[in-house]
Amino acid sequence: MVTKQRTKKILWGAGGTFIAIFPALLLGHVEGPDVRNSFAPGDTPLGCASSTCHTDSSQGGPVPNPAGGSVTATFSSGSTYTPGGPPITISVIATDPVNNHFGFQMTARMGSTTAELSSQPAGHFATGGPNQGVLCDNTNNFEPPAGCGAGVVEFIEHAFPNMNSTSQTTDTPYVFTWTPPATDVGPVHFYVAGNVVNNDHNASGADHVYKNSYVLTAAASGPPPTVANGGVLNAASFAKDSQGLGTAVAPGSLVAIFGTYPGASVAAATTIPYSNQLGGISVAFLDSSGNSHPASLQATTPTGAYPFITAQVPFEVLSSGQTSATAQVVVTVNGQASPVQNVPIVPSAPGIFTIPATGQGAGILVYVDTDKIAKIAAPTNANLGYPSAPIARGTSGFFYATGLGSMTPSVADGASGIDGVTHEANLKPTVTIGGITAPVSYWGPSGYPGVYQVNITVPQGAPTGNGIALLVTTPDGSVTSNTATVSVK
Repeated sequence: MVTKQRTKKILWGAGGTFIAIFPALLLGHVEGPDVRNSFAPGDTPLGCASSTCHTDSSQGGPVPNPAGGSVTATFSSGSTYTPGGPPITISVIATDPVNNHFGFQMTARMGSTTAELSSQPAGHFATGGPNQGVLCDNTNNFEPPAGCGAGVVEFIEHAFPNMNSTSQTTDTPYVFTWTPPATDVGPVHFYVAGNVVNNDHNASGADHVYKNSYVLTAAASGPPPTVANGGVLNAASFAKDSQGLGTAVAPGSLVAIFGTYPGASVAAATTIPYSNQLGGISVAFLDSSGNSHPASLQATTPTGAYPFITAQVPFEVLSSGQTSATAQVVVTVNGQASPVQNVPIVPSAPGIFTIPATGQGAGILVYVDTDKIAKIAAPTNANLGYPSAPIARGTSGFFYATGLGSMTPSVADGASGIDGVTHEANLKPTVTIGGITAPVSYWGPSGYPGVYQVNITVPQGAPTGNGIALLVTTPDGSVTSNTATVSVK
């Protein structure tokens, strides 16, 4: 393959002469090919066509598949992709009867003609582990944080920190992902080149270049997703009205959105801030003015008897000073949007998280006992998965809730709220234990988006025993949470 003018790339198995001449430059370089060495239409050269790159110069260029080996790719979706669907996992492996180390380069193109294939990128690659990189065709350098840009062909390939690194062996695949286009673009063609080398860090005919190609076709579109009537519920209390419909929720709440979501996959957020897309799903709340606000997603559970999505209601759905409003929720799966469902919004609608997570049962009131062990205020040995024992009156602790509403200073949608500044909900909740008001010293972010931490002291007049009611009420008394239980001594 021919190198181009750039500062962050060098040849796949480059020679010792380059190292001797430019030793300092190697510190900032990566061993891997330039763009357009995948054997795709428009590649120049077609897969390492240079007498200085892993080929026998007497043949005038590389001989694809020269030695009885191969490079192959497998796709987690089989031979189809779902427009707008979740990422597809791709594994690339190479074999050779002689050599046992290899590198690769892959690209994806859409269209059915050579002209289209050479110029139209399809989808987006993302690395799945170390020793991989995504290059942009327009810069011949690694993809910047903002991506390569619309219409720019991407190449994913091996990337090692220096030319003395031991490259990947042929018994270990490179594994990465490809996110399909948002719409049906017709067949998507994948081209992959593999270079199986003897790992002597010298480019020669002893290294063998292989090629392969694959086509994924768009999967047939299924039925659109739907949100159940009244299916947006407080994710802690699961509160419903007399007709079995979800009651009003507050901005910033964690909610469970029940419905049907064909084509979506089970997924859970692994980083904070939460993303607006998860498992092939995105959710938008439209405020009373028609403005759309993306929701941050905690988890997608589109299978089972009651499919649902756990999401945070955007803080922006209720304007400052509004005492109530009606928002609309739309769920999009693999590019298909659901019909809208109305959701009543109020400034505060508290719910207490319980074990089990049904809105009924032990409240997660955590305190440090006299033995210096953190426990949940429940009967001793309550089998909650955590140490438990009754909490003494006059002891301070905290529990988890959602639905306390907007905060000051404000917290961004999907963010932890733990940033060195004390954020508290604008409406201070009233907390009672056994009907006795408990002092509240903090009512702000817990570190988990949509989940609030409420710090209290168990009042001296609280009744003792098991199954004592823990309740949260809005300051004006208009909304009371579900009843969680605690043990007091």
